[in-house]
Amino acid sequence: LRTEHLGEVAEKTLQARLRLASALADLGERAAAEQAIEAVRRAAAAHHGEDHVAVLVAENDLALLHAGSGRHAEARELYERCLSAQNRVRGPEDEQTVTTRVNLGVLLTQTGDFAAAEPLLTEAAASRARRLGVRHPLTIDADNSVALLWLAQGRLQDSLERFEDVLERSVEEHGEDHVACGRVLCSLGQVKTQLGRFGDAERYIRAPL
Repeated sequence: LRTEHLGEVAEKTLQARLRLASALADLGERAAAEQAIEAVRRAAAAHHGEDHVAVLVAENDLALLHAGSGRHAEARELYERCLSAQNRVRGPEDEQTVTTRVNLGVLLTQTGDFAAAEPLLTEAAASRARRLGVRHPLTIDADNSVALLWLAQGRLQDSLERFEDVLERSVEEHGEDHVACGRVLCSLGQVKTQLGRFGDAERYIRAPL
């Protein structure tokens, strides 16, 4: 319907097509989702140019899809191109730019490139704290990603303190029974286990159950 009334490359049509692709990915139809995202990216680039917001959103979505499929090198390349364009076109403090920075930082953490991941994640957390406040869910999410990075690096005391701070804010924002709080409790359990505090670890790990 949007295509018929607005045209194939109207921004609202492109957004609707990307939402459909996201729904396909959620259903496990990754090949169909990839085709749909690529079609949006090509159409938007041909009509609006390579740095148009619809192209960048499509590339970010495609990178997320590749990361979830284990295609890490392809995901990293897309994130890096997208981030470079967003920094240039939208600026480093724009939330879409910051979201791509977080996504790339998380990917680099998962693939073990900690030195590259840390500045991306810490800058993203600081940017969200400045713009949105420390209790905003997106800020909390970025801080949690920093804590996960530090846990992966073996910086146990740093990650413990950040997770405890994230948990406190998550409980205040969502309530203690929210799934986000459960994930942080499990992470705290992992830290406590590695620190040898097994009684505390069991309490944190069992709490979400």
